[in-house]
Amino acid sequence: MATGEGSLDGIESRELVTAEENEEAFIVQGEVWGFSDADRVPHRLFAVNRMIGGLALGAFFEERMIGFCFAMPGAKPGGRP
Repeated sequence: MATGEGSLDGIESRELVTAEENEEAFIVQGEVWGFSDADRVPHRLFAVNRMIGGLALGAFFEERMIGFCFAMPGAKPGGRP
């Protein structure tokens, strides 16, 4: 599984692995994009995504999540990417 960590101008990026981080990403979707609860990626899907080989990275400034990216693997019938 791919992982990532880094820092740039006080902004730290790291893989989201805890339930608390997943919940924080759920909240960020509402704060940043104004999404309703029904339109947000549910925090439980972040955990499932990680189990199937996906990746979610959070951007943190002074330990507060300010953004994230979410990549979910997909396959066509027959297992083709």
